[in-house]
Amino acid sequence: MLTADGRCKTLDAAADGYMRGEACVVHLLEGAGMDVGDHSTVHATAAILGTAVNQDGRSSSLTAPNGPSQQAVAKEALAWQSVPVYDVTVLEMHGTGTALGDPIEVGAAFAVFQVTRVLS
Repeated sequence: MLTADGRCKTLDAAADGYMRGEACVVHLLEGAGMDVGDHSTVHATAAILGTAVNQDGRSSSLTAPNGPSQQAVAKEALAWQSVPVYDVTVLEMHGTGTALGDPIEVGAAFAVFQVTRVLS
């Protein structure tokens, strides 16, 4: 499951596994227009409109993602605040760089977020 050369090749035909890594993500949120203590004002440029959590449940193996479950959690996050799919402009993916996981994740994202856009 680990890549042979120590390089993760997410969404690449040469993907051969993932590499070990650790991360910590922290989101510090302040309300728009709040005084943050240093006499500056927070000007919101983005807002979190919806969140959702689920788990893959049954899949073909421990390391195999469950596409329908990924679709369901994305749809739930959109539905929470009635956000239309065409308003989503950025999508962050797990992207393990595996031949099994990446296509399932891309397929799930495509199933939820594909939109035909008319360019003027």
